[in-house]
Amino acid sequence: MMDRVLADSDFEEDELYLTLQNIPPPAAAPSMPPTHFLSIARSPFAGPSSSGATLNRGFDTSTVAAADFDVDSKTGFMPPKVPVVRLGGELEVWERIRDAAVGNGEPLTLGVYASNRQQKRSTRWRQDVESMPTLSVKSIQHSEVLLRRAHSVLTFILHFYIHSQPPLTTPQPQPPINIPPCLSVPLIALSKELVLPPILTYSDNVLYNWTLIDPKAPVSISNIAIDATFSLTPSEKHFYITSARIEIVGVEALELMRSCMDEAFIADTTSLRRITDYLHRLARVIDAMAVLLMAVRDECDPHVFFSQIRPWFKGWEPGSREWFFEGVHEEDQKKYSKMSGPSAGQSSLIHALDVFLGVDHTPPKRRDAPGAIAHDSPTFLMMMEMYMPRHHRAFLQHLRGVNQTHVRTLITSGKGSSSVVHQALEAAYDEAVTALKKLRDGHIRIATLYIVSQARKAPANGEAALVSPLAPAKVVDEEVRGTGGTSLVRIYEINAQGQSQGRAIYHHDAPVLDCCWSKDGTKVFSGGMDNSARMFDIRTGAAEQVAAHALPIKSVKWVDIAGGMLITGSWDKTVKYWSTSTISPNPMGSLDLPERVYAMDVSQQLLVIATAERHICIVHLQQPSIIYKKTISPLKWQTRTIACFPEGDGYAVGSIEGRVAMQWVEDKDQAKSYSFKCHRKDLPNTRDGTNVYSVNTVNFHLQQGSTFSTSGSDGNFCFWDRDQRMRLKTFDTAPGPIACTAFNRSGTMFAYAVSYDWSKGYAGMTPGHVNKVMFHMVKEDEVKRKPKK
Repeated sequence: MMDRVLADSDFEEDELYLTLQNIPPPAAAPSMPPTHFLSIARSPFAGPSSSGATLNRGFDTSTVAAADFDVDSKTGFMPPKVPVVRLGGELEVWERIRDAAVGNGEPLTLGVYASNRQQKRSTRWRQDVESMPTLSVKSIQHSEVLLRRAHSVLTFILHFYIHSQPPLTTPQPQPPINIPPCLSVPLIALSKELVLPPILTYSDNVLYNWTLIDPKAPVSISNIAIDATFSLTPSEKHFYITSARIEIVGVEALELMRSCMDEAFIADTTSLRRITDYLHRLARVIDAMAVLLMAVRDECDPHVFFSQIRPWFKGWEPGSREWFFEGVHEEDQKKYSKMSGPSAGQSSLIHALDVFLGVDHTPPKRRDAPGAIAHDSPTFLMMMEMYMPRHHRAFLQHLRGVNQTHVRTLITSGKGSSSVVHQALEAAYDEAVTALKKLRDGHIRIATLYIVSQARKAPANGEAALVSPLAPAKVVDEEVRGTGGTSLVRIYEINAQGQSQGRAIYHHDAPVLDCCWSKDGTKVFSGGMDNSARMFDIRTGAAEQVAAHALPIKSVKWVDIAGGMLITGSWDKTVKYWSTSTISPNPMGSLDLPERVYAMDVSQQLLVIATAERHICIVHLQQPSIIYKKTISPLKWQTRTIACFPEGDGYAVGSIEGRVAMQWVEDKDQAKSYSFKCHRKDLPNTRDGTNVYSVNTVNFHLQQGSTFSTSGSDGNFCFWDRDQRMRLKTFDTAPGPIACTAFNRSGTMFAYAVSYDWSKGYAGMTPGHVNKVMFHMVKEDEVKRKPKK
């Protein structure tokens, strides 16, 4: 069971949404020996400075944490004493500027919502920021806690400065947002001292952003309050304090983990029984953390969070204006121009649980599987570590080292044993891992409630919701991500009238590039920028990774061969074949290609792969490891899409030049091949001027085998007859480029995604682009072959 437990869940939301009073208090964890690393007083040498030399900051009495780890035996990753609440001396000007941003209980307004009066106030405040002196941080280099406070204050000012600015209405490319030297220079200096990016992080919002309600009482979940917020709303305070409470409850988990590892060194029968008990207790602690997570709904309003809170701590996003730090070295500007905002993924506590329980989020090919391809592209969770305090990163690194041969090894070495002790140990381990999965499932539910659902309700840029006459229902409005950038896959059920209802959601660690269904419609497969492919089971709600490449996966296709096989095409210049009935880190086979995969399709036993440099590789799936025929596209420009004929004897290829070619595979049929122009518009008042648009997709109608669709950057889609070489129907222009299309199985419905397709590069990625899926109910006379005249 332990190898399956991450994909199995019979967990219901009501089980999470309890009160802490309903959870029996777990027994106290054993006390730590004074020689253990969590009991050692912190070294007076805080760590590397920006120059890499050891910086003597004096004995830091703010913590009794582990040497160089800053993990306290009573407060975990949170400091044991109240964080500094105000800087003094010349640096107090930063405090005054931040106070002014929320002065008199009226905080600055987000630029996208600000009225003329509010914009004037924000402009005056930003002018005050720009008039600040450029101060040095040398006066606080001796104190880690003062450096933390300075980082928190300046990053709050940074986010106020950026997000209070109204959006520009000028065409792309838009100029960057210039961050004045009085803010950028000390912030970059602080970041080098703390080895932390110059942006708001989870540690600024949560770990070092609290005070005690009763200064005489110890730190506890009922005795802490949040210090700083952007909106001054109760919802924002509750959002932050929820994470802080989870950190406090999680302290016991750290102690139980330590106790397990200590016993694992001995590994006799008595030690195994103790580890079994610790793992049961660890599961209860993780359950308590899950209850606290779901309790965020008690006092944090989803609409307030989405519209008034989340926009303030967003980092840079694709298509938005670049952040330009004035007065800093070019290398620093390049390093820090594109950063993610704070996210729960930056919590070291959750990462520590993953490491201890041996939950590995890296793609299978990263692991020590035979024939693994070595590469360095990180997962989302790995990227989040750079936003953690450096001492906590060191703790995780230490934990990875000491945990390599401990608890999970004990479990795997005894797997299948008839020993009652080993069976009990394995059951306890499964319970802990299941609890962790439930906690992560809870996070996805919260993300759905607070981000995905709100995005579907929210009109773009405060305008009226878009209702297109082309579609009975609008399925997806805006691309939705978690605050740290996690990409979500959303699954909808569409009825015969084109009305949609959300059914499920799962996520990748980076943007998704392609998806497909199994033949019976019970499973969804997706691949993307995290170099992995995932399988989601509609019946069980379980998602698991089923494939991996060295670089992003551009295309995924499922075929009903060998009990179910997933074909993945990647930018690493390979196609790989994976069993979906027996999940394995190793592919069933692979195929080397001349270039990166741009498009791929399959029909019958025919697999056609289009790569960079206009290569087209044809494969018969009876011999999947052999390229049957290799050719060059008959079109002169870059290949954009490819679609196999339903009969499996040829394919259509579309390019960026507004042209489609119909190609038959066998030489004897080449006389049938042809190409034609499409998705072009004549310029008015000119004799020869024509705008040429990319052909983004070609799809064949499975019931009318000769009928196919094309769509393009011009926002149009058309139906055609391949054999009669004629256009059947042209439809009204959509409110943006059409990036992807598909007929349903019966051919009665045609779905098309309206979204910017990067046909004009970065300059074309302007604010306000439409992002939605639309439906056209197909009429028989639109796709049926016309009688010859």
